[in-house]
Amino acid sequence: MDNWKDLRKEIERYDYHTDPEYAKAASIAQQHNDIIKTEKKLSNRPPPLFVILHSLRSIMFPTFLFELTSEFLHQLTLVEIYRLKATEKAELAIKMNELFDDEAPLTDDTLRIFNETVKEEKAYRKLYLKVVMKCIYVDLHRYWVSASNSDFWVRWNEYFSFLRGPEEAKLSHNLHFTLSGTEISELHDTAVKVSNFMAGSTHWAEQHRESRSIAETFDSLEFNQKFPCPAILYKHLEYYLEVVQKSVTAVEESGRELFDYNDDN
Repeated sequence: MDNWKDLRKEIERYDYHTDPEYAKAASIAQQHNDIIKTEKKLSNRPPPLFVILHSLRSIMFPTFLFELTSEFLHQLTLVEIYRLKATEKAELAIKMNELFDDEAPLTDDTLRIFNETVKEEKAYRKLYLKVVMKCIYVDLHRYWVSASNSDFWVRWNEYFSFLRGPEEAKLSHNLHFTLSGTEISELHDTAVKVSNFMAGSTHWAEQHRESRSIAETFDSLEFNQKFPCPAILYKHLEYYLEVVQKSVTAVEESGRELFDYNDDN
């Protein structure tokens, strides 16, 4: 589809470090919206992976837009779903490829990518979860020390809704739907870490506030030296996005023969 190809080319040419006002990013977003309006059947389908990756990198660079962390995690979850789907297809492709002896349809390079995709599945999942937990912690750390306490609790309830009683609990964020019971426990551990930070930072601020308010103490140099905000795992995150992009691209290219893959999206 020419519209998608044109959009992909625009994204490939885009420099995330030289668009501080996001003017070009806004133009790309409008181009995507125009495609959806023209082809209404696409409105209820997830965006193509390359569009999601562009959106994530637009939030990451040139500096991370922390106010969009929740939306960032929604989209990162879609990337993980693409990876899980690609892993299933790669595993099937490897098995099918073994049936063809000397006329195997997969090139050596594609087969190598598929083998890596399947072999490293647990490692990629662990990396995804590590990035997610760090993003949640950083987001809540920043909101806790900000002036708006209500914003903090909105995010807390969004990320940790499962901590409520069974009759009230609900999955309120996309990332919850891909988590196993063990992984929910990891999310619980992140909630505990945030709670410990809340208690520790409040206790310290009470001891060192002098004539200042708690909010003013949170904003002080000595507080930020005592409780520095952790950094987003940029290198881990970019590596993860590149891995998924490579895996999904390999599946798409080989899938036209192996799976009768439909490239409408």
